[in-house]
Amino acid sequence: MKKFVVQLVLTLVTLLNISHAAVKNEGEYSPAISPDGARIAYHSNTSDHFFDVIIEELATGATQNITQNNGYDTDPSWSPDGTQLVFSSSRHGAWDIYLYDLKTHKTIPLITSASMDNQARWSPDGQSIAFLSRRDGLSQIYLYDMASSKVSRLTHTKQAVFHPSWTENGESIVFDQRVGEKSIIYQVDIRSGKHRQLFESDGSSIVGKLVDGKLYVTAKRHSSWDIVKVDLHSKLVSDVAVSSFDEMKADLSPHHNLMAYSVKQADGIFKIVIKDLN
Repeated sequence: MKKFVVQLVLTLVTLLNISHAAVKNEGEYSPAISPDGARIAYHSNTSDHFFDVIIEELATGATQNITQNNGYDTDPSWSPDGTQLVFSSSRHGAWDIYLYDLKTHKTIPLITSASMDNQARWSPDGQSIAFLSRRDGLSQIYLYDMASSKVSRLTHTKQAVFHPSWTENGESIVFDQRVGEKSIIYQVDIRSGKHRQLFESDGSSIVGKLVDGKLYVTAKRHSSWDIVKVDLHSKLVSDVAVSSFDEMKADLSPHHNLMAYSVKQADGIFKIVIKDLN
C-alpha cells in the first residue's frame, strides 16, 4: 500500500510539472484580426493555467476575457460581421466548438461530438464553419452549415490534416499535412472536394493565409520557427518575420496591411506582435 501511495504521488508531481511546462511555453497564441481591423482575438493562459479567449483593442491595448473556466479555450475565429466568435474548448472534457456572441455576451455549444472537434474557421460569407474532427478516425476537415446545423466531411486523405484556412473568395480551403519527413500544403475546392498541392518543404510547415497568390507559412528553419511568404507564381520564398526566436501562426487584416503573429520571448512565453506590412 505504501509503495502504491508513493508511486501515486510521484505520478501526480510529474503531471503537474508537465502541465506547468506546457503552459509556460504557450502564452498568447493563435491571433485572429477582426473584420474591421480594430481588434484581435487570441487565447492566453491568464487564468490559473487554463487558456482563455481574449479580445484586445489595437488602438488602446485594452483587453477583455470572454471566457474564464476550468478548461482550455483556444483558436478563436471571427464571424464576417464581427459580432460573434467561434472557438475550441475542453471545458466539458472532450474538445468541442462553441459560439460567443459579442452583443449578448452569451456562449453556447455549436459543434459537439464524442471525438475531438477543434480549429474552427468561419467562412467569408458567414454561412459555414470549417473545422477539424477525428470523428471518423484521422483528423480531417469538416464543414458545419449554419442554417441547417448539418455536418459534412470535406477531406478524405490517408494522413491527418491540420490548420484549415479559407481563401478570400470562400471557394476553397488551404491546409497542411505531414507526409513522411516532409510538410505539404494543399488547397481543397469546397464544391468538388478536389485538392492540389501548393507548397512542399523538408521539416515542418504550418499554413497561415493564401492571399493574392501569396501563401503565408510558418516554417521551421535552422531550429526555430519563422514566417515566410511563398509566391505561388514565381515559386520564390521570402522572409516576413524572422529572428532567433520562434514566430508562429500569422493572420492578416482584411486590407492585408497588418499581420498578427506570436513571438516567443526570452523567458519562453509567447506574445502577440502586430507588424505593419506597408
